[in-house]
Amino acid sequence: MSKASHAADLRCLSEALSQIEPKADKLPWAAERPWRTQTHVWVESGIPTIDLHDLGPALAKAVVEILAAQGSTLKTGAACLITGRGRHSIGRAVLPQVVGDALQDVAQPRGWRVRHGAAGRIIVITNERLAPRGATGALGPGFWVGV
Repeated sequence: MSKASHAADLRCLSEALSQIEPKADKLPWAAERPWRTQTHVWVESGIPTIDLHDLGPALAKAVVEILAAQGSTLKTGAACLITGRGRHSIGRAVLPQVVGDALQDVAQPRGWRVRHGAAGRIIVITNERLAPRGATGALGPGFWVGV
């Protein structure tokens, strides 16, 4: 996967997600922890990554809707959403459930696959052929040579 593909996906998602910023500014904690595309959207291990920390459930679902609209254009064939594990939540963690359900709703009709990664991450694979092995969970050739 080329750096140009990563940059194109990052630019596309950042532009699309910029509409979340003014809405996030209205959250009670926004003065202390503002949600910005510059700080919450990046490429990690070849996968565009969107950190949903500092968003409430409604805005996290709005991010999923934006991702649904942009997903088929991703040159990397995948995206990662960081929901966290809910360690700072009072009671049960809300974001993992809300985001996971919303992703399933948008992924299934599009033929996309959703998988849960480590450390409160949910990965949506929009194109299996383009997605890096780290996103799909596929074992590399080195594994099979060792077997």
